[in-house]
Amino acid sequence: MPLSNWIKETAQLLAQNSAAARRRARTRPRRLAATRFVRSSDREIRGYSESLEDRVLPASLVWVGDLSQQFDGYSPGDSNWDTNSLPQSGDALSFPNISTSRSLSNDSTSGNAYSLDFTSSGYTVTGNTIALTATGIDLQSSAASTVLNTPLTFGNNTTINISAGTTTLAGDLSGTDGLTKTGAGELLISGSANFTGPTQISAGTLNLTGTLTSDSPLEITNTATFTGTGNWSGPVSVSGTVAPGNGTGTLTTGPLTLTPSSTLQLQIAGNSAGQFDCVNSSGAVSLDGTLTIAVDPG
Repeated sequence: MPLSNWIKETAQLLAQNSAAARRRARTRPRRLAATRFVRSSDREIRGYSESLEDRVLPASLVWVGDLSQQFDGYSPGDSNWDTNSLPQSGDALSFPNISTSRSLSNDSTSGNAYSLDFTSSGYTVTGNTIALTATGIDLQSSAASTVLNTPLTFGNNTTINISAGTTTLAGDLSGTDGLTKTGAGELLISGSANFTGPTQISAGTLNLTGTLTSDSPLEITNTATFTGTGNWSGPVSVSGTVAPGNGTGTLTTGPLTLTPSSTLQLQIAGNSAGQFDCVNSSGAVSLDGTLTIAVDPG
């Protein structure tokens, strides 16, 4: 082959490869939702509409609820979210102030990972499993309670911040990571749990009425309280307060350590079961704190 032809063909090949590389570099995740109706008599396409989103995930979506109470509620050009798109795994979902309580259904793909930010409480979320991202759940209001009936999977050491009020986790809790609870509010776990990562309650209250069957270690710091009538099978270390029961009742734990800064608060309203507080530990118990007893004079 003449040298001039070889140089020409090499230049063309390099140009083609460069163009292909530029096309690949411009490619970004897209979401497409379309509705098409075809009239076969004249081959004319009518009623065509589509919503095309071209953005890099994840995104922040704010609930507007224009169509329904479903996460995946959608019609051409409109959705229940301010972006007119549907949630994708990794997105941050925000729920704004509401004047009345509202029940929402997560009908998006089971196991999608979201963070949940509630600027108002009063929401109840049901439906498919949500895999919480590291930023987890942020509840910023004390107006009313927030209830999550959906199963939750903890990942990347999830944080749940409850500034005030009560957030209830009523669905199954799973995952290889644990959680950190912050904020002065109350976290009520009423469902079953088998996540295995460590759990730290760094502020506020953990109210346990459900059952954790794994060996996840629980730490109650010196600014936090552990209460309820549930069962935490893993080891429990308390530097804050343990107050069994909701009223009076029995709180069941694995091995229990009460550090010198801890307080064990017991109530006695009678001598029958259920009329006095009790901590029932299935393992070794180390008591090195303060005991306070409140007796009902009736």
